[in-house]
Amino acid sequence: MDDPVPTAWSAEEAPIPEVVTAKALEDRLTLIDRIVALEARLAEFEGSAETNPTETLNAEQKLVVMESSMQWRVGGLVTHPGRIFRWVTRRR
Repeated sequence: MDDPVPTAWSAEEAPIPEVVTAKALEDRLTLIDRIVALEARLAEFEGSAETNPTETLNAEQKLVVMESSMQWRVGGLVTHPGRIFRWVTRRR
């Protein structure tokens, strides 16, 4: 305890059991497999975000029908005073 100079470790390193090494390699391979699977799922989601022209046209037609409905117009009239109030308060 009174020795002010720390001495370096001079003994041989203990051998790592093969079971621990095999387990570590197996865990690493499991993680790599999981990463590959998640990357594949991500690529699948990124590719599915694109729509074809027919789907886009159908969605636009549904939007036109919805905006021309009576419920849409009544909702616009009901929320109009609130939108005006919000616009006025933001201008100040």
